[in-house]
Amino acid sequence: MTRPIMVYPFVILCCLMLSIPASYGGLQELVITFLSQKNPYHIQQATSSKYLLLSDCISQNISVPVVHLAHEDFHDIHYWTIFPLLPILSRRHGQNASWFFFGTEGTHIKPAPMASLLSKFSPDQEVLLGRSLRDREPTIVHHFAFHDDPGRFAYPDLAAGLLMSVSLLNSLARRYSQLPAPPVDFSIDPMHELALFAWREGEGPSLSDSGALCVAPAAGCATEQRPPPACSGELDASSVHYAVKTCAKFHKSRLPVVRETWARDAVHVRYYSDEADELYGAISVGVANTERGHCAKTLRILQRSAAVAGLRWLVVADDDTMLSVPRLHQLLACYSPSEPLLLGERYGFRTSGGGGAGGYSYITGGGGMVLSVEAVRRLSASCRCPTADTPDDMQLGLCAAAAGITLVHSPRFHQARPPDYPAEVLTHSRPVSFHKHWMIDPRAVYRTWLQEPRPAAERHSEL
Repeated sequence: MTRPIMVYPFVILCCLMLSIPASYGGLQELVITFLSQKNPYHIQQATSSKYLLLSDCISQNISVPVVHLAHEDFHDIHYWTIFPLLPILSRRHGQNASWFFFGTEGTHIKPAPMASLLSKFSPDQEVLLGRSLRDREPTIVHHFAFHDDPGRFAYPDLAAGLLMSVSLLNSLARRYSQLPAPPVDFSIDPMHELALFAWREGEGPSLSDSGALCVAPAAGCATEQRPPPACSGELDASSVHYAVKTCAKFHKSRLPVVRETWARDAVHVRYYSDEADELYGAISVGVANTERGHCAKTLRILQRSAAVAGLRWLVVADDDTMLSVPRLHQLLACYSPSEPLLLGERYGFRTSGGGGAGGYSYITGGGGMVLSVEAVRRLSASCRCPTADTPDDMQLGLCAAAAGITLVHSPRFHQARPPDYPAEVLTHSRPVSFHKHWMIDPRAVYRTWLQEPRPAAERHSEL
């Protein structure tokens, strides 16, 4: 895996910063928060984004902003939902800053265009700026909001960054601090949830679409999304084992789809069910099927997998999960299986209220849960299910926190179907997974969004 590389040594950079006149105009009233994650690969990206920005400011003689790396400065709260950050940022900077920016680990901020963008608005007004996204149809990802006209509500694309004025941030912080309960119980898409909170049923500001906040490089853009660094070395495909959760009633309809699509690119695939089925290669785990939750089944899968020789990574997927195995293997090459790691699409339960106290994050199951061998060992030894039908992904999130396992979010995993996401987001993210066969052709989804040329030498076994 790659290791963090400091392109601009901190000491030299600090010395250069001292040479900038304090009175020089620029970004001195801007507070930037990169929503970084506490993992070496992600820390490398966030640190690089920070020092690239500061170096650009220095070379262009532009005053530097305040920069926070979330994993360093806000490590004890669920900062990724944004809400718990509002009162903290308001207390620290609400009296002396004018603008607040939130970006991903890979957001590249260009100082001169950013200063030009900020000069066009007044921080004394409640301003919310971003790259506008709109739903094509009602979606479960957004709790079916605006089901009568889903396209009428705009929310920001975090990949391009989000800007808000100090007036708006202080207002949101006051409202948030007075809430008797979290703004949402389940945090799924923080940008949509924050935009709704600001909008206040039309009483607050709507998102203003800014052509200067971009994902792809373009003239006049104040931001762009840098591609993640390539990871050295190749992943041994035989070290990744795939566990497909299924049940007898879906063997005939779902397992052929898995076997004809993504499973052809995997070396080791096992189908775990409530009943053995030689025709479809299903293995009984000795746990009766439940209509929801599946905690007991998933824990039994982890316990069996912990003893598998050569296991380095375990991917737990539903029988209606669609995957890109080659893309997933490229991604896993960036991580170490010896680290206690649980990777996928992060959701949160009650993480947006009370400073994050009492809530917890988890990797949602439908998009696929990827566990390092160390995470498998810890969870199989310590995790327990309150009931057989307890939601398995949520319980694993709780157990992971207790076992010292790091949850890592990747926006390339998807709990829902392609129509449930804006096309602009999917086209620049190279998706790794989708979920659900409802009202779609899963084979067509695989061919359109996930399929990669298959190496001729790669083989698989279904056990």
